[in-house]
Amino acid sequence: MRHLFAFDLPHEIASFDKLYPFIDTATPLQIPALITAESTTHDQEYAFILTSELNGSVVDAVNLPMVELLAQHLAQLHQKEHSSWGTIENPIFNAQQWPQRLEQTLSHFAKKQNIADAITTQALNACKHVTASKFIPLMPDLRWDQFLQQDERLTALVDLDAFILAPKELDFVLLEYILTSKQHARFVQAYTRILPVPEITLVRPAYRLLLYLMQVLGEQEISKWMTAEYRF
Repeated sequence: MRHLFAFDLPHEIASFDKLYPFIDTATPLQIPALITAESTTHDQEYAFILTSELNGSVVDAVNLPMVELLAQHLAQLHQKEHSSWGTIENPIFNAQQWPQRLEQTLSHFAKKQNIADAITTQALNACKHVTASKFIPLMPDLRWDQFLQQDERLTALVDLDAFILAPKELDFVLLEYILTSKQHARFVQAYTRILPVPEITLVRPAYRLLLYLMQVLGEQEISKWMTAEYRF
């Protein structure tokens, strides 16, 4: 996150008073009210976030109405387009820098983690097909356990810590890992009522390797991760 997006969580916490209202206007789901947040790096680094409490429980079984609400949530976020990318509060990078910095990040961390040359080469070649011009609010660690549900309906998003501005194609690559085939069909049905689904075939290897290197879902077997079923 720091290498690619210039994102540093203790620093970003200082601007959460702007992030929380911004996300609240961009989603049909409930967002907790931010009461206070603080971080410091003077003598020792610490940070805390205090928010209001919301009713509901963590999602432990996903049904199709939840998938439909997730689609609506993401589609509304995807309409909040920006011409620059990086952190929500201070997106300092332009569109031309996205494929360049993506390639640099993949090359650096693939080498650091001893990723197989064939996988790295495929991902770096995919960077040549990245032509993002618009960037949207996105959680690169999107998971069901970041939401709350009541009466088997998705009601709230409670984990907003990692929001950045990035191409929406990255969301769809991640969704391939968290949706079943049946859930995917319902997601597409709901999402396309608002926006078309982007084409991710050519950029998939690059974004899959990025998400693996970030360990967004904790997968340890890279071959399993890179060859997971295509859904979009």
